[in-house]
Amino acid sequence: MTIDHPPASGASFVRFDLFGHPPGVLLTERELAAAIHVSRRTLQYWRQVGRGPAYVRAGRHVRYAVRDVIEWLEQQDG
Repeated sequence: MTIDHPPASGASFVRFDLFGHPPGVLLTERELAAAIHVSRRTLQYWRQVGRGPAYVRAGRHVRYAVRDVIEWLEQQDG
């Protein structure tokens, strides 16, 4: 799955290939938000209410494993 999204500056489009990453790669909140076209605030809300893909927290940093994101996306189709 290749996703084009504008960066925060709006200068040009950035391509993010979610399925091109090994399953164990960890994505930042910003990377995942761009990949699935939701805001970072939406991801934060989903974490708060127990929705969205599984995540890990290292101190104040939140990361999402590509394998968990893909699994979650596949569940959304059903």
